[in-house]
Amino acid sequence: MGTQLGHVYRQLTFKPKPLPPDIRLDGQTAIVTGASAGGLGFEATKELAAHGLAQLILAVRHIAAWIKNLEVTRAKTGHESNVQVNHLGTAHLSLLLPPILRATAAHTSRPARLTVVASEAHFWTLFSERHAPSILQRLDEESSFKPGDMERYNTSKLLNILWTRGLSSRVAAEKNGSSGTAAVTINAVNPGFCASTLEQGGHCLTDAACRHGDQQGAYISEQEVKAVSGFVTSVEGERAQKRLWDETIALFQELDPFLDLGNLLEA
Repeated sequence: MGTQLGHVYRQLTFKPKPLPPDIRLDGQTAIVTGASAGGLGFEATKELAAHGLAQLILAVRHIAAWIKNLEVTRAKTGHESNVQVNHLGTAHLSLLLPPILRATAAHTSRPARLTVVASEAHFWTLFSERHAPSILQRLDEESSFKPGDMERYNTSKLLNILWTRGLSSRVAAEKNGSSGTAAVTINAVNPGFCASTLEQGGHCLTDAACRHGDQQGAYISEQEVKAVSGFVTSVEGERAQKRLWDETIALFQELDPFLDLGNLLEA
């Protein structure tokens, strides 16, 4: 798992399956980010809608928005674009959602879901920025960017995995009433490498969002729970995960001194 040769093999031999017809989403609401026309998110929305959603919210930055992975660009915030879109934007939204998800879980008596789109590419980054005094500051420095390869994109997907694990560990203890089940289920999914217009990639997203409810902080690939990279579960990886969490939270609190993390992350 995780080698590029293995990735190619799985791409050629595995075909994602659509949601079974008996999975119904009647009365439920879904928010899908990155759901611009032609993207994987948009393909996922079509499948979710077909299973009876009551409300479907498409959260789109711009209908033609995309990142140049291979050259240095900066978001309006000043941060490097891969880090801003794939990590900081995702992390900020994920911090704002738990109170809403907890309320939903209490109302429906079943866990609410938060699914982060990661990638098998998290196996393939050297992540040398972890050795810097500040991970996020180093990622923003142009000298850390390697034009012409996918290293920065791969790193941003590793940040997705580290953040998902950190966030899920902080909400895992929250239970839904007397049922004893988790109030909020948070997992990461690898959609595979595919052309954005292929609905099969969307099947991976909907599978992760609607199934695997007994998992928490899991990495779902080929519609099954799989092991993350060895680095993620190593002592060094756990240290990097904590540093990334602390640096990200500090950045958000600097931008918004009134951000109440106690309210966001605790029942």
